[in-house]
Amino acid sequence: MIKLALQKIKAKKISSIIFLIAFISIFTLIPLGLSYSKESAVKVQENIENHGRGSYDILVRPGGSRTNTEKELDIVEENYIGDGNGGISLQEWEDIKKDNRIEVAAPIASVGYFTGKRSSITLPILEHPTMFSWSFSTTDGQENYPLTKEDQLIFFKELMPGQIQYLKRINIENGTTAGAPSMEIMLPSSYHLLAAIDIESEQKLTGVDFSELENDIEPPVLDSIKMTFGDIPIVKVIQRSDINIPLKLNLAVNKLDIDYAEYQKKLGISGNDWTMAGEPNKVEEVISEISKLKNPASKKYEFDLSAYQNPFDGASLQLKEDFSFGEPTSFFADRSNSSVYYTAEKINYDIDGKNIKVHKVDDSIPPAYKELNKKGKNLHISTDVPYILEQVGAFNPLKSNTNELTASPLGIYGLEETITKDGDSLNPTTVPGSFIGQPAGALISIDSAPMLKGDYPIDAIRVRVADIEKYNHSAQKKIEDVAADLLEKGFEVDIVAGSSYKETEIEVEGIGDIIQSWTTLGVAQELQKSWNVKSLVTTILFFVFGIVWIINRMIFESNNRIEENDLLKKIGWSKNNIFLKNLIEVLFFIVFGLLLSVFILMLIGVNIYSFILTLILFLFSIIVTMISMKSSKVIKKDRAKSHKKLQAFFYYFSLIFPTMLVLIISTVIIGIQVSSFIELLVLNDLTSMGKYSLSITSTINIIILLSTIFLSAFAAFECISTLLSIRQNEFRMYNMIGWDEKKIVYYFTKEITTWAFLSIAVGTLMSLLTLLIIGISIKWILIGLSVTSLIFMLFIFTLCKIYLKKLVKSAY
Repeated sequence: MIKLALQKIKAKKISSIIFLIAFISIFTLIPLGLSYSKESAVKVQENIENHGRGSYDILVRPGGSRTNTEKELDIVEENYIGDGNGGISLQEWEDIKKDNRIEVAAPIASVGYFTGKRSSITLPILEHPTMFSWSFSTTDGQENYPLTKEDQLIFFKELMPGQIQYLKRINIENGTTAGAPSMEIMLPSSYHLLAAIDIESEQKLTGVDFSELENDIEPPVLDSIKMTFGDIPIVKVIQRSDINIPLKLNLAVNKLDIDYAEYQKKLGISGNDWTMAGEPNKVEEVISEISKLKNPASKKYEFDLSAYQNPFDGASLQLKEDFSFGEPTSFFADRSNSSVYYTAEKINYDIDGKNIKVHKVDDSIPPAYKELNKKGKNLHISTDVPYILEQVGAFNPLKSNTNELTASPLGIYGLEETITKDGDSLNPTTVPGSFIGQPAGALISIDSAPMLKGDYPIDAIRVRVADIEKYNHSAQKKIEDVAADLLEKGFEVDIVAGSSYKETEIEVEGIGDIIQSWTTLGVAQELQKSWNVKSLVTTILFFVFGIVWIINRMIFESNNRIEENDLLKKIGWSKNNIFLKNLIEVLFFIVFGLLLSVFILMLIGVNIYSFILTLILFLFSIIVTMISMKSSKVIKKDRAKSHKKLQAFFYYFSLIFPTMLVLIISTVIIGIQVSSFIELLVLNDLTSMGKYSLSITSTINIIILLSTIFLSAFAAFECISTLLSIRQNEFRMYNMIGWDEKKIVYYFTKEITTWAFLSIAVGTLMSLLTLLIIGISIKWILIGLSVTSLIFMLFIFTLCKIYLKKLVKSAY
């Protein structure tokens, strides 16, 4: 009997090989897919535990300070602290610090947009009278914007070293004075965000050294300030060292052919009198007259000053005779505008669904996208100024121990690049009002904040919860408890642990579409949930697929043997002997498939649970085989009945139905896998943590998807090809009644694709319902199911055409 079974297996080589491959695939790919699915979820969980927590856990703000973008889109600008109106007092901050569950409570206050000391550029002394014409401009990286109107300085001659005869306009408010013996022009003021921090807690939170904020003002500088401005309070400032100012100088140099003595008379001076000692109205008349002289031989220069200027303490420069810069100097610097500043309202983002737009609020040059309020007074024109800013050091936040995957936005340090859709970089100009959230150009102590901002200066407190090593469920619970208590005190509270960076597209009026890196809240929790759901769904689907395939395959195999069993019974075989022979044949494939599968799994190196699952599928296969072989029945041969258009379908229903079940479950599996994979691929690619999670699991997920497609396609191929092989006698009959090969192929292709389409439609509907239940977006469902259905139908149609042609030819 064993010999007979082996001879039959040998005789049907092709079908035997296909049958063996089917069991190897089931015993290998299902345990492997489940193992990899679990592994991907574990890797994502480990990624979240190790990287899901940023520099702080909870963001505390005044009640009612949540913006529309946060409410509607759950995203936060990187430099969200800027333009804050305060709302938390220093005492409230001290009370929060007393909670022993809190490791760090770091306050921050946005004060406004301030300027530091204005530097100067000294023009060269040439051998001939010269008119210098200049203007300054700034840029946002795309457009250049003029900052000043063109102005002139007229150089006549140098009478002796240190006595230079020149003329320039006087503007006290802009820092231009008549007292400088050298030919200096002042750079325009540039405004940068000033923020207040607590040195100790900020250092704990960021790992950055802010100790220079405790430096003393140098005695000569202190004496100079008191001599110029009196006994005025001084607020110490440290500037950010890695920010440069986008500033350009456009300079035109005209050689003049003029009579110096003539202009002395017009100025009302004589001899060696200094030209700038003339009456201001006469100085203006002479400058205006000379500036109208045309000289086509003028030379023009453009100087990029960005590398020389920092937010609060730029370098004074000196142009040499060849119009190159010498070493930066410590020439005249003006402090008078350091008490003039701007405050700004938050940007009013226009949100339409997930589309974000920013409109201009002032079509000035450069344009403003925020409502600005100018405050303070110039120290040269007012004695009623409460304080003066003086830089005493610098800081560099790039030394911070930042986590590139998670985003707990510190609110004032972000230098994330803003780019256009064409890839051009954009930056804030020197004028406040940009749509780009500026990082703080300088910091002061939180103790000084009430002087500048009032009794409730703090805009936010960043809280790090104590005694947390990993961002696991226990840590999340502890953070939630602290956040709940803070919420009860009336603050606006957000849990930022588990947030991540997201590239956000914004339509900016006058610029076009730009991309900024914002923070998406709650990413880790959503990632964890989505991957866990995907792992669970994959596990269930793979297991169900294995069970259904084994049951259907055994039913198919049992029905496929009915005629053979009937023949053996007629020649005298007993029912038990027929059962035993069939069982031995199928067991050969099952046992050999198991051995090869175990060997493959050992080579790959899976865990013990995969072998256990393989063994379960093996035992289940044996049980189903025994039951199906035991219950085999003789198929009825009467086809001369009703069902005029569906005779073949009902006649072969016992064979077609298992095939339809395979197609249904295959469509369900592939549809769910493709739709959920597309959503994970797209949504995870939006955030830095999601991208990293995809990078460490992409190979695994591709293997799972390919395994699913292979199993489903192979199952469909095996069922349909076997069904067609059984019906080869029909091909001969149709040939005998005059049908040609093309007509037979067309008839059978139409018949099979009809019930195959019905199976795929049912499977698609089941996929749709399952995907909706697990919360997959309808957009990705429609895309995934459309792709799956189309590919499956094309696969079946192609299979029928190719395999039918082969079988029809062999039947002729």
